[in-house]
Amino acid sequence: MLFSRNVFARAFCAGLVVSCSFAAFGEALYVVDHGSKVLSFDVIGDELIFRNEVSVPRGGGIDLAIDDEHNILFRTVEGSSGIDIVEAHTMTYIKTVNMPELVNSGIVYDARYRQLLCVQRNSNNLYILDWNPGEQTITMQLPHIELAEITYACDLAFNGDILYVSEYRHYGEPTYTKVYAYDMNDSFAYLGTFDMEYPIVGMDYKTSDNSIYGGAWQGQDNQYIVKKMLDPNTVIVKDIGANVIGLNANNSTSGRVFVTTYRNEGTIETVSYTHLRAHETSLHLVCRLLLE
Repeated sequence: MLFSRNVFARAFCAGLVVSCSFAAFGEALYVVDHGSKVLSFDVIGDELIFRNEVSVPRGGGIDLAIDDEHNILFRTVEGSSGIDIVEAHTMTYIKTVNMPELVNSGIVYDARYRQLLCVQRNSNNLYILDWNPGEQTITMQLPHIELAEITYACDLAFNGDILYVSEYRHYGEPTYTKVYAYDMNDSFAYLGTFDMEYPIVGMDYKTSDNSIYGGAWQGQDNQYIVKKMLDPNTVIVKDIGANVIGLNANNSTSGRVFVTTYRNEGTIETVSYTHLRAHETSLHLVCRLLLE
């Protein structure tokens, strides 16, 4: 989701979030639960091996981003403003930066400019935050940007200089199936939309196959992952039998997609077409799927 370098920051939703980074010791998976914990796992072959966890003073975690160069995780929460900062390798809570504008925010990290991009969910407001890793400060650029055409911004993803934003109204109808595109080199000018054909909440962009992956967190009919290939214009849908909470399209590992779901209330599973393995944790479900 962050261009062509080996940095992967998050996936989204009210509940659980997944983040992946490719570090010197191998691939790591970071998960924020809807309480106060952030957990890390090593990805070894087809298994997720629990490594460490940290408790953050505020509960209600919903989204996660990563500065892979400086080993920093950024966490947003539901019903409370600001951004929590966590050291990713040692899993140590550093501090919370108060940002009154950022409540229930989707977040991604742009390593090229050391900036965090945040959308205020259920609005069209985009906030650009400058990150200083030396001083560990976050400064908001003013004024914020009002994204054109979209009304209920939800999740974010990158493709080079194109920002993709999903739309989802958390309370009430209608449901939305379109993803909006904006030009990051032209003050986030509106470029158009494409239709995922199914409601999309959490999403991510995968560079290697030029595709958007997404899913929805509620509804009996929304237990799927959608793969939207941008060229050629094709949609592939995989029924996983559970609603998607968070999603990360990881470019470094065999085309896999990491997802969190509500299934089984306390299991992490590694899922492919041919096998299933489980590792018990206090989390909901983390699935790893290969869509081909």
